[in-house]
Amino acid sequence: MTQACSRVLAILAGIAILACTGAALAMESCNQVDVAPRSDATISLLLPDVANDLQARLKVRDTHESGPVDAWTTCPIAAPYGTCASPAHADISTITTRRVVDPADGMQLIAFRLKNGSASLKRDVRLCVQYGMP
Repeated sequence: MTQACSRVLAILAGIAILACTGAALAMESCNQVDVAPRSDATISLLLPDVANDLQARLKVRDTHESGPVDAWTTCPIAAPYGTCASPAHADISTITTRRVVDPADGMQLIAFRLKNGSASLKRDVRLCVQYGMP
């Protein structure tokens, strides 16, 4: 193998290692809460204060004591807030969002406030946030 060919292989290996390292630094955190009928609830996550490129997903489904549960439905995470995507879950809505970065304690908080307008159905709400690390 020639010296030029060895250099090209070394450069390609370096690029592959850097690409894999970047993918390994992408992380995800999730939290889930129950929202009682006719109530408001806040769902939140604590992330490192250096987390960047936040990509939040807010989903809801009916809670069942026994038997299968419904599929997850997407809820709005940006203004204008409002009801969730599925007509079956139109009685639950996102009210506000809040993001607090506190470098003093090394954490940042991302939170969503929701309202369950159903008179009888309890809902599961799940917040997942994918983020990168420097």
